[in-house]
Amino acid sequence: MRNYTRQHRRFSFVPVVFSRGHKRHGLGQALELSLSGMAVFTPAEFDFGQAVEVRFPLPQSAKTLRLSAVARNKTRQRWGFEFSSLKPVQVSALQAACRVLGMK
Repeated sequence: MRNYTRQHRRFSFVPVVFSRGHKRHGLGQALELSLSGMAVFTPAEFDFGQAVEVRFPLPQSAKTLRLSAVARNKTRQRWGFEFSSLKPVQVSALQAACRVLGMK
């Protein structure tokens, strides 16, 4: 078994919507969230390296976060997505979400 340290701490999270352009691509349940990406349980299919938009509600907020992400890996119906081209305001929102989720 490999022993390594994750770059960012992971948190369980909430429902996720995937889209490409203006078309919804699928729904899923986030299993992990970090500052660099997320793991999602979804029956939707993606190509490795495919760019998508992920949308999910922020914890303890009425706001929805929209982020660009890239499909990086898959195990059964568990997909790993890496966030890309994050703006400072998006990074701040992710940091706040991870802080709130870390308190639970």
